[in-house]
Amino acid sequence: MNTPQQPLNICIIGAGGIGSNTCVLLVNALRNGVIAEHLGGIEFHLYDGDEVEEANLIHQRFTPGQLGMLKVDALAETFADIHDAVRLTPHGINLREAAVLEDADIVIVAVDRPEPRRIVHSLEGKEWYDSRCMGDFTLLLTDQSDPTTVDALTPEHAPASCQPEGAIESGAIQFGFANAAVHLADAIMRSLLRRCGHETEFPNSICDSITKGRIDIFGTPVEPVMKAAPQATEPWSDEDDRILLDGLDHNGRDLDEISKKIGRSTNALFHRLRRLLERENVSMEAGE
Repeated sequence: MNTPQQPLNICIIGAGGIGSNTCVLLVNALRNGVIAEHLGGIEFHLYDGDEVEEANLIHQRFTPGQLGMLKVDALAETFADIHDAVRLTPHGINLREAAVLEDADIVIVAVDRPEPRRIVHSLEGKEWYDSRCMGDFTLLLTDQSDPTTVDALTPEHAPASCQPEGAIESGAIQFGFANAAVHLADAIMRSLLRRCGHETEFPNSICDSITKGRIDIFGTPVEPVMKAAPQATEPWSDEDDRILLDGLDHNGRDLDEISKKIGRSTNALFHRLRRLLERENVSMEAGE
């Protein structure tokens, strides 16, 4: 485990649609150095043997001036001076052996080949994340995912872009890569916060679709999304105030129940209650 003399080592395998966007999200989130300094520094090791091509500019985080550069070199150049406690080290190779990851604390694999995925899955005692997408369909597996499910979702196949055939050429770029990057960056940030002593949880696995929403393929019930209370725009009436105060003072109702009865958000209830208790500016609307 990292110490103040040994920075946290995060390896990112793949610097394409998912990898480059995840890298940008994570490194920018660490720009002020607070988390990185708390952890004794953070070193990102980027692995990818591909060069930046013009087609990459549509959905990957590179610029025209970086065409022909190795993708990992381009990302390291972009964030060379992000913060003294955050360092990016490029490795212009594709992952072919587990020994490369020996010193890693966290491993991210975001490639379109089963071989490096399986290498990461085989790591023992390491925190890893496997992020994928196809069109608008995204998948996130972790070292906490059921091994049988992970194996079943990692069959042998030829390398394939996360974009459907012809999507880039036609200009109809899909957005799954960005959705996958957000899920992945969120998971890593939660991991960093846990390492800093904060309490935060993250699902062991995620299967998501921009068009169909969260998809349950892991046997874990997906909680239904409750319809939010309508956002009222009418002035508060004496009856609204009575229901609010009576519900809190006498019946012990919670704010969600009162919110549904009055037809206003819980945030609006907080603001209104504060004004009623302060006995000033009671006609003002807030938090709608």
